[in-house]
Amino acid sequence: MKVQITHLKAPWPEGAKVGDVIDVNGDAVPAWAIGKCRPAPGEEAAPAPAGEQVAQDQAAAIEALKQQANEAFRLQEQEHTDQVKQLRADIESGGLALQEALTKSAALEAEVADLKAKLEAAQADEGKAGKGKSGKA
Repeated sequence: MKVQITHLKAPWPEGAKVGDVIDVNGDAVPAWAIGKCRPAPGEEAAPAPAGEQVAQDQAAAIEALKQQANEAFRLQEQEHTDQVKQLRADIESGGLALQEALTKSAALEAEVADLKAKLEAAQADEGKAGKGKSGKA
């Protein structure tokens, strides 16, 4: 593989200078040359050395985990939002049912009060009728 020198602080062949194109005798850039050269014009990008490839793989794995965590968080957040909506609907429904029950309760209390009044009136009328019969005898 051929590379173009961009920095001289590496063990380049004697007499090499910035901009020179040299053959590094392999399919990958040697570790000592990383960051001090670039693929020569017309050359494909050099594959990363093994250590750099591991770091790239780890970075990719970390990014994939971040994406999974973000997606899991988003799904849980959506589930929580849906649960809150359902609870609010249940509370509203329960509030309506409670209001309906209170209205029925008030109507029944009024009916009970009316029946008590009628009972008391009937008992009073019965008492008057009973006194009237005992007075005639």
